[in-house]
Amino acid sequence: MQENSELIIPVSNEHTVFVYLYEGNASFDESIKESLLTNEGALFGNGDHIKVQTKNANTRFILIAGKPIRESIAWHGPIVMNTQDEIETAFKELRNDTFIKS
Repeated sequence: MQENSELIIPVSNEHTVFVYLYEGNASFDESIKESLLTNEGALFGNGDHIKVQTKNANTRFILIAGKPIRESIAWHGPIVMNTQDEIETAFKELRNDTFIKS
């Protein structure tokens, strides 16, 4: 987006929305006065739109919206699974060179 511009993006009330700003600075919520800066992200609650207002720089961001799957998350290093048992299996497969299936 060009500097000092505004965009309203419609989103579903049922979706989780995440934005990651990788260049420039912008506000993504009228109620929050601070702008996001380069390499910052934000997770949004319920609403039917996201209002983007750029400041004094051209701005680039990615906005991701999707229906939450509401599954458990287990994380260790670069691997994300649903349970700790799955994490342990994944690391065992990684050590045995069987992690990537063809």
